[in-house]
Amino acid sequence: MMQRQVLASFVAVWALVGLAFPAVAQQADEKSATEAKQEEKEVRAKPRGRLPAYFSKVVSEAQREEIYRVQAAYAERLDMLRKQIAELIVKRDDEVSDVLTAEQRKRVAELTEAARARRAAKQSEPKPDDAKDDADGDGAKKGG
Repeated sequence: MMQRQVLASFVAVWALVGLAFPAVAQQADEKSATEAKQEEKEVRAKPRGRLPAYFSKVVSEAQREEIYRVQAAYAERLDMLRKQIAELIVKRDDEVSDVLTAEQRKRVAELTEAARARRAAKQSEPKPDDAKDDADGDGAKKGG
């Protein structure tokens, strides 16, 4: 009787160890995967540019890195110039608007709003191609 209890306890302990070990191993694997992803993010955290069209098909990895370096060198200056351009456009538009009378500015605002409403209405309409493709009403597109 005592041997059965010892044997049962022994089996129970081994079962618990057997069930717990894969969970511990899985946690270790998850930590390793998480750490690997973190390292990958840190490597990718370096600013990267975007290759011009079709460059990815012809450049080596060294050339790719050189292109990214050149793009990074110009990025800050280009951002500054884009901001200046946006500010100049606002200033220009304000000066152009100042040429108009108050009544003319009001009319331009009305015309602008009407055009915006027409665009919104047009975007919500079904496209003519959709209606033509389903002319017989069966829900199937024709052609292709």
